[in-house]
Amino acid sequence: MKVAIIGMAKSTRDLAPYTDPSWTIWGVNGTWTVAPRLDVILDLHASWIYEWEPYRRPPGHVEHLKAFGGDIYLIECRDDIPRSITYPIDTVIRSIGRPYLTSSIAMAVALAIHCRATEIGLWGVEMATAGEYADQRPCLEYLLGLAEARGITSTLPKGCPILDGPVYGRGGDRITPTQY
Repeated sequence: MKVAIIGMAKSTRDLAPYTDPSWTIWGVNGTWTVAPRLDVILDLHASWIYEWEPYRRPPGHVEHLKAFGGDIYLIECRDDIPRSITYPIDTVIRSIGRPYLTSSIAMAVALAIHCRATEIGLWGVEMATAGEYADQRPCLEYLLGLAEARGITSTLPKGCPILDGPVYGRGGDRITPTQY
């Protein structure tokens, strides 16, 4: 199973393989407003956050979840959201080996690892600004490394800053793979 995880960053989210049926498309939070196709939605916040429209979620968010035809992972399933599934946090933590899940994207990647995805791609995910992403990005990069160690391919679009940085000892210059 190939899992494309979609975030809200405009720079790469439209490059996701929406029309390729070999990919299962997972979106977090309000990505349903910008993604032409989603098979799974993860909104792993307390219900007061995903119900807080229009401040934390787009207008109609809960109504969209109620009508969505795919699986919806929430902290706890809800009777009024028929396709909701309780995110299996204990099982996922055992699967990845530690309780290190600092964002919705990280929780999606960890679930994909647990589900034995063969490939995990990220589109619309940058975590390039300071603030909350400073704590979230290291976890995401750890999980992608764990996935690769387990034989799961990571696919990142050109221009994505995740898993990107200078090779140490080279003066901070970017090194291409053919230059090491």
